[in-house]
Amino acid sequence: AAAESGQCTLTPLTAGIKSLVATYSGDATYEPSTSAVSFHTINPADTTTTITNQSELDTPTYVGDSYFVRWEVAVNAPGAGPVTGSVTVTGDGSCFASATSGQCMLFSVSTGTKSLIATFAGNANFNGSDTSASPATHEVSSGVPITWANPAGIEYGTLLSSLQLNASASVPGVFTYSPALDALLHAG
Repeated sequence: AAAESGQCTLTPLTAGIKSLVATYSGDATYEPSTSAVSFHTINPADTTTTITNQSELDTPTYVGDSYFVRWEVAVNAPGAGPVTGSVTVTGDGSCFASATSGQCMLFSVSTGTKSLIATFAGNANFNGSDTSASPATHEVSSGVPITWANPAGIEYGTLLSSLQLNASASVPGVFTYSPALDALLHAG
């Protein structure tokens, strides 16, 4: 800045204690000079963490299913800059990822309505924040949805096979059919 203005604007890139020194290079009339050191504290910027996919979380899952929790970590004014660090999501087990990735995957571990909280831990430049004042919710059901298309017809005398007994589910397991595999059905 010009010497006549007596001020300049500095934009710190990190938080912490900064040493400030003003230096005048001099001219034909005045000798160069340097001020004494002045210390200035730059505080970490505050943040706000928000879970952004409540509409997706409104769809229930079943024990053993996985689902994503998505978030955003915003820097509150007057702070600025890209957020670094990690976010941990708790409430149905836990998962974590970098704050900038914006998501992690949880696995439904037990039934019930889950209160999901995303926590940005913070670091030297950014204060942590979480969603505990407004947690997201997610319902985990105990029943497993079974998909089973209408079985193909068979002629009398044909044993039931995997062509008719072909149910599927989103979790591993064994199906028990009644009548069972290789059963002979009566006509009608």
